[in-house]
Amino acid sequence: MFPPDILDPPRVLLERSTNLVHLNRMDRGGHFAPVEEPELYVGELRDFFRPFR
Repeated sequence: MFPPDILDPPRVLLERSTNLVHLNRMDRGGHFAPVEEPELYVGELRDFFRPFR
């Protein structure tokens, strides 16, 4: 999740209502995170998919 996201639900609510696999709250970035912070975005994608290799 990037800082200015519209919703910022508590982790416990996400765990109860979804199959939460990976959650990380970023320090910077925004609504267009892949354009604003491409390195952070790619790092998050890699972290998420690493266990599926």
